[in-house]
Amino acid sequence: MNDFSHLDNLAARVRQGEREAANRLHQLLAPQMVRLVRRALRQGAGSSPLDERILAEAQRALEDNPDQRPPEGEALIRQVAQRLCDNLLRRATQPGAPTRCLVDTVRT
Repeated sequence: MNDFSHLDNLAARVRQGEREAANRLHQLLAPQMVRLVRRALRQGAGSSPLDERILAEAQRALEDNPDQRPPEGEALIRQVAQRLCDNLLRRATQPGAPTRCLVDTVRT
């Protein structure tokens, strides 16, 4: 089974509400999301819709803790990646919800 059909299969199972599939999909996506977030934050400018979404999520992460010291460096990268993965998986369980992150990264 190729990687895309495996991910598609997992995503379909997530949409059906399988918690185990959601956990596995998160395990597969999280390390890649960390890399994407690190790159987008390093560049600092959105060159794609995914980069723009990453930068917007990083801004929200910085604004969410006004009374605390904002996350920075690797902590910010991991927090943003976690938030994006959680959001993606939440959206995957909503019928008909577009998955822009997948559209940005998968060839059709």
